[in-house]
Amino acid sequence: MNRSLSKLCPHGVAPTAAARLLIEAGCRWVKLLDDFGLAPVAAADGAEVIGRVYSSFTAESQRGDDPDLAAAKFIESQQEKYRLNPTIKIWEGHNEPVWGSAVDMEWYARFEIARLKRLADK
Repeated sequence: MNRSLSKLCPHGVAPTAAARLLIEAGCRWVKLLDDFGLAPVAAADGAEVIGRVYSSFTAESQRGDDPDLAAAKFIESQQEKYRLNPTIKIWEGHNEPVWGSAVDMEWYARFEIARLKRLADK
């Protein structure tokens, strides 16, 4: 499989035989949630691995906090997972945030900018 042409990508909550087959077939991306056991396999095979840690911090629960401090708190809550999974280079933030106003969306944009800057510095 030509990695540059494939759009196939496993997105797994748990490692499965099917996900492993996609990795072995040459998928470019692998997205894992909480169980990162396939990350080293995927990275060794040349795939980019995206990780997401389930978090009790929702974007909506942090709204109103200073975006930079909220980003620091969010990252701190997940720091150990990042440390334990060095083959994962891309970490997602909040899952499916819901916003009802432009003000809330602006807050979230500032939060994500702060989160990404902090992750880039690590």
